[in-house]
Amino acid sequence: MWYANKNGTRIEDEEYIFLTKRNGLTGQMGYYIPKFTAKKHPEFVSHFGLSNKPQKLSEVFKTPISWGEYCSSTTDCSDQNKNEVATRQPSDSEKDKYFVDGFYKGFFKDNKCDINNVNDCNGHFVNIGCKWTSFAESQFYWQNISLASAGPLPNGAYSGAQ
Repeated sequence: MWYANKNGTRIEDEEYIFLTKRNGLTGQMGYYIPKFTAKKHPEFVSHFGLSNKPQKLSEVFKTPISWGEYCSSTTDCSDQNKNEVATRQPSDSEKDKYFVDGFYKGFFKDNKCDINNVNDCNGHFVNIGCKWTSFAESQFYWQNISLASAGPLPNGAYSGAQ
């Protein structure tokens, strides 16, 4: 944006544009759970209900796997053999997707949680991608909420295309 016009006067002073300060558009991040999960586990609608429950979070918030990972882990995923999750093998452009309408419903694997060592128990959390900063890890740490993101991006996030 140009600060001054060719006469050297400020464009703002001549009221050609509004002030080059905040315009009221803001972004907001939040952590959400599906409505059906909130109905089944009403304690999870607050961070107080999420705290100190590693085993339960591990059981409820399972980790999604991509279409490619699903088909490589099961013999039921073939072009000839339709199943409830995937109706065919994914193409190369589909193998990293977590849902494709009509072809892959998505699948959630159990989180490995050793009852004898609940410190390693985590439920799954979908962290934001893009280039936004997320404070989820530190917030979960200080609130003792056993959730972690395991997506393919560097911060454990997922891309919008997935």
